Amino acid sequence: MATTNLETENMSQVERMRRASILCCHFVRNLAYFRVGHVVFKSAPEGEFWLTVIGNFIDIAVLDWCTLFGNHSDKQHWKQLILDHEAFREALKKQTGITPEKWHSSWSEVTLYRNEFVAHLGSENIMHVPDMNIPQSMVEFYYQSLRTDGPAAFFQDLPDSLRDYYDFHCVEAQKYYSIYINQEKH
Repeated sequence: MATTNLETENMSQVERMRRASILCCHFVRNLAYFRVGHVVFKSAPEGEFWLTVIGNFIDIAVLDWCTLFGNHSDKQHWKQLILDHEAFREALKKQTGITPEKWHSSWSEVTLYRNEFVAHLGSENIMHVPDMNIPQSMVEFYYQSLRTDGPAAFFQDLPDSLRDYYDFHCVEAQKYYSIYINQEKH
């Protein structure tokens, strides 16, 4: 059965927190697959297949991040789910060292990439994949905030730590990329 707009609009805050948490997981998994693939295939891929696959991982990570931090009106945006915005920013700064200036700079870089190369083909001629270290720290912090504030039942099948989840998927990516490379050598 298809979800109607009315059903989506009536989605509870807690259900949106669950969806935001899932998006955080998608973000770090895609980022892990991109980063490992980018290193493994830096000098490698013949043809466009791996270039496209690895590029898609970063594009999806950027789209997920923009849902969580880019567009203030998105239902999973942190401002829609965290009540005390100032306390969130201060705790993020204290825990990660991300200043308002770094936040804004990173936000600009990621949203520019999304606007010019993922969502639209803008007027920029050279694509620069954004540095995703600050966005990753922001997502990890947001996820922990959601886990702290949300009902435990909603997180039973989600990881306790996004950093561990990211590391797991780096290992997984290395395994599967290595299988491909080893098969190509034979």
